[in-house]
Amino acid sequence: MKAAMYDTVKLWLDTLDTDGLETVLSGFQKRVNPETGDYYQWGDLKNLSVKAGGRGVVIEGSLPKYLFGNNLEPMTRQAAQEAIKNLSDTLHLPIEQARVCRLDVAQNFIMMRPVIDYLSAFLTARYYKRTDIGDKGTVSFCNGLRKLLFYDKTRELEKHKQEIPDSFRGKNILRYECQFMRRIGKQFGRQIVTAENLYDEVFYRKPVKRWNAEYYLIQKVRSERALNMRGQREYLQSLALYGLQNIGGAEIALDLIKGARQRGEIGDKMSQRLKKLTIAIVQAREATEPPDGDFIRELDEKVGEAFRLAG
Repeated sequence: MKAAMYDTVKLWLDTLDTDGLETVLSGFQKRVNPETGDYYQWGDLKNLSVKAGGRGVVIEGSLPKYLFGNNLEPMTRQAAQEAIKNLSDTLHLPIEQARVCRLDVAQNFIMMRPVIDYLSAFLTARYYKRTDIGDKGTVSFCNGLRKLLFYDKTRELEKHKQEIPDSFRGKNILRYECQFMRRIGKQFGRQIVTAENLYDEVFYRKPVKRWNAEYYLIQKVRSERALNMRGQREYLQSLALYGLQNIGGAEIALDLIKGARQRGEIGDKMSQRLKKLTIAIVQAREATEPPDGDFIRELDEKVGEAFRLAG
């Protein structure tokens, strides 16, 4: 497996020097604002959307598609540097100085089982809203700053009638993307993030580390293990575990118990009993689950491996 990769970016370059774009952009268009006299230009550079006007230039699209023609090839930081340099040379602009307004980190995983099996294992993530897209072909978790996407990459390629490389044909390809959509600098402890930071060795580790960490925030359940019917006790324990996971995990349950105690709805003794019961449900997990079929662990391990390789 190769390291996790960059994908879609949105770049903003503060510049008035936009002459000559008509010579490099396909589908080039230009218009004038009659009130201000400002020129607005737009067009495409391969798969990238390029818009110029007012005070600068906006470039948006997939870096690996721009460089390789697809986003199956790993967009490492070295490849990102090559893509940014190519953009600068083609547009005759210092793209390395452009501000990053959106950044996606993604990885494609070849899985043993159909992708839908893994998608069905995702429950909730704290501070994220979960959504199923396209008859559960895609699962997303979104908040105001980030979006986590999981979907069948082969299915997406077939839907858009794109060629599937031989190495991926007939395989179960699960794609995990972490999209950093707003306030990129703040998310990584900087005032701003520029295009040249993308291939800086120290910075590169930060979005990849966050990509890895966000995955483990998601509460998951093994669909085969949702109900254990080996006995009445195991059945009740598995029902309790499933319910616990469905509200967001033990941490959420303990917070709810604490809140009920603070509001006076329950006393100290009941609060302690409920806390112990919650912990007991978690500790009994191994007893409630059959030893086989832990397929989500396969994905856990692949995400962790991709993170380690990115270092």
